[in-house]
Amino acid sequence: MYDFYTDYYRRAMASPAYGEFCTRVFGANYTQHGFADMAAVDRLIHAGELDATHRILELGCGSGVIATYIAATTGAHVTGIDYIPEAVRQAQAPADP
Repeated sequence: MYDFYTDYYRRAMASPAYGEFCTRVFGANYTQHGFADMAAVDRLIHAGELDATHRILELGCGSGVIATYIAATTGAHVTGIDYIPEAVRQAQAPADP
C-alpha cells in the first residue's frame, strides 16, 4: 500500500486530467481520492465553528492541500501528519523558500 500512495501522490499532483476530475466530482481540485468533497469539508468547518483561535491536527493529510484550505479559510493553525514521504514532500513544498 505504501508504494501505491507514493505513486499516487507523484502522479495526481501532476495530472491535469485528475485535477479536472477532482474539480467536477468534489467541487475543487484538492487532489482528493474519494474521502470528502468540498461541501463536506465546509460542513466540518462550520460545525466545528473553526476560526483563528483553533489548532487542528489532520492525521493522514496527504499532500496537505485540504489542511491548507482549512487554514486559509478559517485562519486556524493546522498541522498535518502523513506517513508517505512523497505526500509530506509535496505538503512542505509551498512552505519552502
